[in-house]
Amino acid sequence: MEFSRFTAEGKKAGFSIYYYSASGVLARATVYSNPDDTTSYIESAFDERTGQRNSSQQFNGGTLTNTRRFTYNADSDLVRMDVFSPSNEWYAADEYADGLIVKRIYKLENGTQEWRYTFDEKRWAKDSSLYINGTLICRLVYDRHPNGTAKRTLALGPNGDLWAEYPDQEIRDLKRTGETISGKPAVIHKKGNWW
Repeated sequence: MEFSRFTAEGKKAGFSIYYYSASGVLARATVYSNPDDTTSYIESAFDERTGQRNSSQQFNGGTLTNTRRFTYNADSDLVRMDVFSPSNEWYAADEYADGLIVKRIYKLENGTQEWRYTFDEKRWAKDSSLYINGTLICRLVYDRHPNGTAKRTLALGPNGDLWAEYPDQEIRDLKRTGETISGKPAVIHKKGNWW
């Protein structure tokens, strides 16, 4: 079965193809985010007994870029997603609690980079803390409007001093210099590499 997504202007924005077992249960899905490029997609496999996604593979230009494997607890809640290279080497993981991501870990050449996230009673992110090889580098604190949208993000050093400001943005990851991954504007107070 194919399901297509369209923009508000009626332009096709992507499509998904779902494959079902002989008993009518979802077994596999392929998602194309660009309808004009059928060589770049994510293919997921599902457990026919539980309906949970077991794994997914991402392809760009027809080449496998990563494989993800999913782990659930006894209540069928997602608790971890591990990411592997095309040669099956582990290099990243996300950990979840109560349906929210609470930790993201990356393998570095000489250690690990870890982001830890906390949330408020409305399930809005309160802050994110960056650790390199177990040492706190900085904390990102979110200032929000009453409707929950980001007013700004502040980057604070380990001693609480202001390292950077990101207006109208909720930042979850950074370059070593404190600049945003997306390249959106930032006011950097601590110059140079942060780690």
